Amino acid sequence: MDLLLFLQGDLHVEGAVAAADGHGAVAVLTVQAGSDMLHGLLLVFQLGRVVIPKEIRRTMRIREGDPLEIYTSKEGEVIFKKYSLLGDLDDFSAQICETMSKSVEQTVAVADRDTIIAISGGFKRELLGKHISEELEQIMEDRRIFRSGDNVHPVRVTADNERLLAVLAAPVISGGDAMGLVLVVTENPEQGSSETEFKLVQTLASLLGRHMEG
Repeated sequence: MDLLLFLQGDLHVEGAVAAADGHGAVAVLTVQAGSDMLHGLLLVFQLGRVVIPKEIRRTMRIREGDPLEIYTSKEGEVIFKKYSLLGDLDDFSAQICETMSKSVEQTVAVADRDTIIAISGGFKRELLGKHISEELEQIMEDRRIFRSGDNVHPVRVTADNERLLAVLAAPVISGGDAMGLVLVVTENPEQGSSETEFKLVQTLASLLGRHMEG
């Protein structure tokens, strides 16, 4: 299914209208994601609706309903930039991580829908700013607290690191939408979690959600 223009990902789009008819216009675009360049057609329809090519959606991990900010430059570029409500709460998220980490003596992290945005207690270099794993994305979409234990193994925090694992993951829900996660992170695959840690993760995820709602 084609998506309307709701993106996540820092993107640079440069294009010129190549054709137009009664239904809309077609623009050739170049998308820059870090050091990678992606090419495709950007379809602009009436009322400003835009369709993003499937390959770009897949590569940039764009999901239906994802928001973005749009900017223009003096050079005529149109810039699509990821918008994260949790990203606006970096300092608050960092305080939450630090408080819980000191309380339970574990590494605690907060993620938005894509990346780790705050972490305290260790592994900052390995995790901060990195994309979360598909396992964590699914936990967030399921909107249930994940807890490893008997016959339930910890899950990877990021896709490219098999060593660092989440033993607890509580979705942050705001306005009925899953906006992120609060995590307890370890490098010990046999580590479990206490009832205190479980309740703290649950409480802090709820606090973040309410804070986002104002």
